Amino acid sequence: MAEVSIKKATMINAVSKYGKVLMNLVFTAVLSRLLSPNDYGVVAIVTVFTSFFNILADMGLGSAVVQNKELTDDEVNDIFSYSCYQGIMLSVFFCILSVPISVFYKNNVYLSICTILSISVLFNTLNMIPNAILMKNKRFITVAVRNIVTTLITGGVTILLAFLGFKYYALVFQSVTSSFIIFLWNLKGVHLKFRFKYNKESINKVKNFSKYQFAYNIVNYFSRNLDNILIGKLKGDENLAYYSKGYTLMLYPIQNLTFVISPVLHPILSDHQNDKKYIYDKYIQITKLLSLIGIFISAFCFCASR
Repeated sequence: MAEVSIKKATMINAVSKYGKVLMNLVFTAVLSRLLSPNDYGVVAIVTVFTSFFNILADMGLGSAVVQNKELTDDEVNDIFSYSCYQGIMLSVFFCILSVPISVFYKNNVYLSICTILSISVLFNTLNMIPNAILMKNKRFITVAVRNIVTTLITGGVTILLAFLGFKYYALVFQSVTSSFIIFLWNLKGVHLKFRFKYNKESINKVKNFSKYQFAYNIVNYFSRNLDNILIGKLKGDENLAYYSKGYTLMLYPIQNLTFVISPVLHPILSDHQNDKKYIYDKYIQITKLLSLIGIFISAFCFCASR
C-alpha cells in the first residue's frame, strides 16, 4: 500500500511539476521579449537574499512538523504562531537590509525592490507551517492544483505588468503575488489558529530535528548562491542575468527529475521512521531508478548539445 502511495503521490507531483515547467517556458518566452537582461539581473540579485530569508523563516520547522507524528493540534498552532512573529521580524529586517544591499551594489533601485519583496518574505514565512501540514496529511492533489493555479495567475499578472512597462517590477510583483495567493489558499484549506501567547515547549519539541535540517539548508544555500552574489557585484546585473538563466537551464534535468519524487518521500516515509529496513529498501529502489533514468538523460543531453 505504501508503495502504491509513493507512486500515486509521485504521479500527482509530476503533473504539477511538469505543468508548471511548460507554463513557465511559455511565460519566459513572452517575458524575454518584454524585459531586458538587465531587468532579470536586478531581480536575480535580490532573489539570492530572499532565498536566504526563506531559509531563516523555515529553520527546519516545516520538515520537523512533517516528521513528528506526536504533535497535537495545540502544539502545531503554537509553532504556527511562532512562525507568524518570526515572519513579521524577518520582513522588517529585510526591508532595513535594502539600504546595505543598495550600497553594496551601488544601485538605489534595490531600496524599493527590497521593500516590496519584504511582503513576499512575510507571506512565505506564514505559508511555512500550512504547507507542512498539507504534506504531512498527504494532500498532494490540493498542493498540485494550488501550484498550477498560482503559476497560471502569477504568470498572467507578470506578463501584463511587463507589457504595461513595469520592467523589473513585473518580476518583483510575481513573487509577491505568488506568496499571497498561496497564503489565501492555505488560509481556506488549513485551519490553524494564531495565538498571541504561544507555548515555547512546542518549539522545543521539534527543535532537535529542525536544527540539523536548518544547518544543512544554510550550508547548501551558500554553496549554491555565493557565485551569484559575487558575479552580481563584480560583473554587473546583465552578466548575472545570462549566468542565472544558463545555470537554471543546467539544473532543469536535475530539478525536474528528483524534485518530482523528493517532496513526497518525506511525508510518506516518515510513517515508517522506526522501520530502518523499509526505509533502506525504498532508498535503494529509488536510487536505482533515478540512476537508470539519469544515464539516459545525460546521454541525450550530451548528444543533443549542438
